[in-house]
Amino acid sequence: MARGLREDRKKVLSTKITGKRYLTKKRGKNVPIKIKKSQKIKDKKTSKDVTTHYYAKCATIEELHQLIANERTQLKIKNKCRNELIRRNK
Repeated sequence: MARGLREDRKKVLSTKITGKRYLTKKRGKNVPIKIKKSQKIKDKKTSKDVTTHYYAKCATIEELHQLIANERTQLKIKNKCRNELIRRNK
Protein backbone atom coordinates (compact mmCIF):
# COMPACT_ATOMS: atom_id res chain seq x y z
CA MET A 1 0.00 0.00 0.00
CA ALA A 2 2.75 2.46 0.90
CA ARG A 3 4.65 1.68 -2.28
CA GLY A 4 1.59 2.50 -4.39
CA LEU A 5 1.25 5.90 -2.71
CA ARG A 6 4.89 6.72 -3.43
CA GLU A 7 4.48 5.90 -7.11
CA ASP A 8 1.35 8.08 -7.32
CA ARG A 9 3.21 11.01 -5.77
CA LYS A 10 6.05 10.63 -8.28
CA LYS A 11 3.52 10.81 -11.12
CA VAL A 12 1.91 13.93 -9.67
CA LEU A 13 5.26 15.69 -9.13
CA SER A 14 6.50 14.95 -12.64
CA THR A 15 6.47 17.54 -15.43
CA LYS A 16 3.31 19.69 -15.59
CA ILE A 17 2.46 22.94 -17.27
CA THR A 18 0.79 25.40 -14.94
CA GLY A 19 -1.82 27.98 -15.99
CA LYS A 20 -0.64 31.45 -16.98
CA ARG A 21 2.98 31.23 -15.89
CA TYR A 22 4.12 28.63 -18.44
CA LEU A 23 6.49 27.04 -15.96
CA THR A 24 7.18 23.35 -15.71
CA LYS A 25 7.06 21.58 -12.39
CA LYS A 26 9.85 19.24 -11.40
CA ARG A 27 9.71 17.56 -8.02
CA GLY A 28 7.48 20.30 -6.65
CA LYS A 29 9.66 23.18 -7.90
CA ASN A 30 8.89 25.61 -10.72
CA VAL A 31 11.50 25.49 -13.48
CA PRO A 32 11.81 28.34 -16.04
CA ILE A 33 11.44 27.60 -19.74
CA LYS A 34 14.62 27.33 -21.80
CA ILE A 35 15.03 28.60 -25.35
CA LYS A 36 18.24 26.67 -26.04
CA LYS A 37 20.68 24.46 -24.17
CA SER A 38 22.92 25.84 -21.45
CA GLN A 39 26.58 26.37 -22.29
CA LYS A 40 29.53 25.58 -20.09
CA ILE A 41 32.59 27.68 -20.92
CA LYS A 42 35.92 27.22 -19.19
CA ASP A 43 37.74 30.46 -18.33
CA LYS A 44 41.38 30.01 -19.35
CA LYS A 45 42.80 32.46 -16.83
CA THR A 46 41.07 31.15 -13.72
CA SER A 47 40.31 27.62 -15.01
CA LYS A 48 36.76 27.85 -13.65
CA ASP A 49 33.63 26.77 -15.49
CA VAL A 50 31.10 29.49 -16.27
CA THR A 51 27.60 28.30 -17.12
CA THR A 52 25.26 30.49 -19.16
CA HIS A 53 21.57 29.60 -19.25
CA TYR A 54 19.21 30.72 -22.00
CA TYR A 55 15.81 31.19 -20.37
CA ALA A 56 12.81 32.77 -22.13
CA LYS A 57 12.31 35.21 -19.26
CA CYS A 58 15.88 36.57 -19.72
CA ALA A 59 15.63 37.12 -23.48
CA THR A 60 14.84 40.53 -24.91
CA ILE A 61 11.66 41.14 -26.87
CA GLU A 62 13.69 41.63 -30.06
CA GLU A 63 15.39 38.24 -29.61
CA LEU A 64 12.02 36.55 -29.14
CA HIS A 65 10.64 38.19 -32.30
CA GLN A 66 13.75 37.14 -34.25
CA LEU A 67 13.35 33.53 -33.13
CA ILE A 68 9.69 33.54 -34.18
CA ALA A 69 10.47 35.08 -37.59
CA ASN A 70 13.38 32.71 -38.35
CA GLU A 71 12.44 29.80 -40.66
CA ARG A 72 14.93 27.40 -39.09
CA THR A 73 13.57 27.72 -35.56
CA GLN A 74 11.68 24.67 -34.36
CA LEU A 75 7.93 24.99 -33.84
CA LYS A 76 8.39 24.04 -30.19
CA ILE A 77 10.75 27.00 -29.62
CA LYS A 78 8.47 29.36 -31.56
CA ASN A 79 5.55 28.43 -29.32
CA LYS A 80 7.68 29.02 -26.22
CA CYS A 81 8.59 32.49 -27.51
CA ARG A 82 4.96 33.32 -28.33
CA ASN A 83 3.87 32.24 -24.86
CA GLU A 84 6.57 34.43 -23.29
CA LEU A 85 5.41 37.44 -25.32
CA ILE A 86 1.83 36.78 -24.21
CA ARG A 87 3.00 36.55 -20.61
CA ARG A 88 4.74 39.92 -20.95
CA ASN A 89 1.65 41.42 -22.67
CA LYS A 90 3.69 42.60 -25.69
